[in-house]
Amino acid sequence: MRKWTCTRERDGNSRNFIQFQDANEWTDLNAGLLFEHDEWRAAFVLNKKKPPNSSPRLNEVVCLVAMLGGFVARKGDGEPGVKTIWQGLQRVTDFATGLRYARELGD
Repeated sequence: MRKWTCTRERDGNSRNFIQFQDANEWTDLNAGLLFEHDEWRAAFVLNKKKPPNSSPRLNEVVCLVAMLGGFVARKGDGEPGVKTIWQGLQRVTDFATGLRYARELGD
């Protein structure tokens, strides 16, 4: 059994902490648990996919984020690793920050 730990921090304070015993435990969870609205939308946009109107499932967003970090997502590849998720998160965070800044400039 594979053990997963997901942690997101903002401004030095722990924002979310969720521990999964298996990646299958997060299939039905909402992406809003770990990602802000702009972040999960950025994951879709950067992968050239149309973002859904409502918050998607967490495992879908994690896969999209990992793909931005180099995960190929072939049938036999298994789950994405920490490094590909981390690298993808850097891209998503930068893009989401740009979206917020552009929105502020438009006001």
